[in-house]
Amino acid sequence: MDDLIIKPMTVEEFDALPESLLPHQYIRGNLIVAPSPEVPHQSLVFEIALALGNHVKAHPELGKVLTGPLDVRIQGPEGEERYQPDVMFFTHEHLDRLLGGLPVGPPDLAVEVLSPGTRTYDLNDKRLGYARSGVQELWIVDPKGQEVRVYLLQRDAERSAVVKQGGSLRTGLLPRFKLSWEDLFNR
Repeated sequence: MDDLIIKPMTVEEFDALPESLLPHQYIRGNLIVAPSPEVPHQSLVFEIALALGNHVKAHPELGKVLTGPLDVRIQGPEGEERYQPDVMFFTHEHLDRLLGGLPVGPPDLAVEVLSPGTRTYDLNDKRLGYARSGVQELWIVDPKGQEVRVYLLQRDAERSAVVKQGGSLRTGLLPRFKLSWEDLFNR
């Protein structure tokens, strides 16, 4: 976490910050600023967003796919927090969370692609925050290990599956969706 800047502040101070493309979040009373992602990270974000987006475009009744940087307002143990998932999906039942300028309430599916500077934070604090906030499913994509950890968060953030070479990403939130490991990592 040496690459992260962590600074205490209020949610009002965070909300008053100027718009930025640099990844920044407000978690447990702290501004968390990460360096800009690198090409492998962004390539994976693009492939996942494209696959999810194409599936939802073909089945718009399922919901909506969005990508970061986009602050998602969620309730944390110490008050409001702001997360920026790399990719997110809101089911049709939760599209009301998107009526304002920023999503209010957790996405149903959050996708985090690990970066060297945020790896520990994403795997621990952020994963647990997603579980607390009501995210149903979390995919943590590891570019280095070339695997995806799938967490079903209604089960207290217990890892339910690891997708490795030869496997495919699927989710009960998107019927008939399938993204093969090869399509994700062999681009």
